[in-house]
Amino acid sequence: MAEPKRIVAMAGDLFFAVRLSDVIHKLGHTPQLVETAAQLAAGIDAQPDLIILDLALVRRWEGVIAAAKANPATAAIPVLAFGAHMDVAAQQRGRAAGADRVVANSKFAADLPALIAQMAP
Repeated sequence: MAEPKRIVAMAGDLFFAVRLSDVIHKLGHTPQLVETAAQLAAGIDAQPDLIILDLALVRRWEGVIAAAKANPATAAIPVLAFGAHMDVAAQQRGRAAGADRVVANSKFAADLPALIAQMAP
């Protein structure tokens, strides 16, 4: 069996955060749900295998991710962002901050196990 991955996730909706955590657990990985930029920064400092972020919260995390991507010690940590397909501005901000992949909520919900497998092999 593969080594469990540690995944830091920030989701704006509490019910969705719980669902996200459940999926991560079912895949055999360890979720770390965060709510604040400070918690996100601490999670990144601990070198997770993947970071998952809600584009609805982009203003909370964009500076933290930009700083992490500029730091050689954390730049390679993959970042998956998800959000409303119609919110082009949030998608652009997420990419500009350093999200490696940005997907619509529908794709995220339907393909979460595959996305995690692709981004945190």
